[in-house]
Amino acid sequence: MRVAIVYYFFAHYRQAVVRELMNSTAHHYFFAADKKDPFGSGIKSCDISDSSRFIYTRTFILFRKFLIQSGLIRLALNSDFDVIIYLGNSKFLCTWISAGLARMCGKRVLFWTHGWLRHECGLKSFIRCSFYRIGHGLLLYGQRAKQFGLAKGFYSHNLYVVYNSLDTPEQDKIRSRITAQDNRETREKLFGHWNRSVVICTGRLVAKLRLDLLLDAVSLLQKEGFLIDVLLVGDGPQRTQLETTARIKNLSVVFYGACYDEEKLARLIMSANVTVVPGAIGLTVMHSLIYGTPVITNDDPDEQGPEWEAIIPGVNGQFFKKGDPIDLAGAIRMWVKKDQPDENIRSQCIASINKCYTPSYQAQVINAAIEGRSADQINHSGS
Repeated sequence: MRVAIVYYFFAHYRQAVVRELMNSTAHHYFFAADKKDPFGSGIKSCDISDSSRFIYTRTFILFRKFLIQSGLIRLALNSDFDVIIYLGNSKFLCTWISAGLARMCGKRVLFWTHGWLRHECGLKSFIRCSFYRIGHGLLLYGQRAKQFGLAKGFYSHNLYVVYNSLDTPEQDKIRSRITAQDNRETREKLFGHWNRSVVICTGRLVAKLRLDLLLDAVSLLQKEGFLIDVLLVGDGPQRTQLETTARIKNLSVVFYGACYDEEKLARLIMSANVTVVPGAIGLTVMHSLIYGTPVITNDDPDEQGPEWEAIIPGVNGQFFKKGDPIDLAGAIRMWVKKDQPDENIRSQCIASINKCYTPSYQAQVINAAIEGRSADQINHSGS
């Protein structure tokens, strides 16, 4: 079948799944979007290598909140397409009309969406559910969203858990090139020594990450005699305040700054015993686990992105009581008992991603949804 996937723009981190779908022998995929992010994030767009598969749909922001996307009515009426997959955002006003028209024209309509991240009620819930019901099914990022959908009266066989992915094939290649000696050299270069446990956090230094809790926890461990090096990879408005806190508490913290080079990021992540994000976490979970580094974050699923589900306490990471630096210190202690990351733990981290957080797995689920196969028949091996 000929399938159009409609996004407002395809960010560079969608490159792998776009490539996987373009190479699919099951169906013929096309991609409709703007060429840049209309919200002005500055995020690079991915490269649609076959320009004949790209449909330019210009976007406009309305009242800083809603999005107007040109060309969607024409797309809905285009008899060349059998299926249209829309980014499932109810604030994208043209999607309502286009999806409704596409369904009236006999096309299969799917929404690719985070879905429900937490319990909702009232008008917000009514609008979301009304929007989703236009489609034949939903492609959801996690099992928790599916459970919320079931509670809202949606049918299980129409709720496809597609999870999320980064470029795992490329990350596998990078990881295979990095040795234990490389990790020691990275630590030596950053901290002046290599035989002390390292905690890392990658991401913009913003308040929602609650990195102040991380420094509090490391300070508590230091008072107990657990000396830990902290590596913060990223920049942002909290940097000055965090630098001051680290200096006052006499902590070993390296502020690496922003880094967008995947090979360098891989070396930094693999040099650490554990990734710690005390606040909200999302793609960082997958980025850390694919390089064999376990993840610690808080235990409140309402605050987290759906990637939070990939963490299995005691296997590839840990949860701590939200807002509690003492509990966080205890969780960190569990993963820094050895000065070097354990190879068995690394294997378990990588395996948890390769089960279902890959572009190939996503493509399999998308193909099943396109063909109308029941979501209940798909083996979600990572759930």
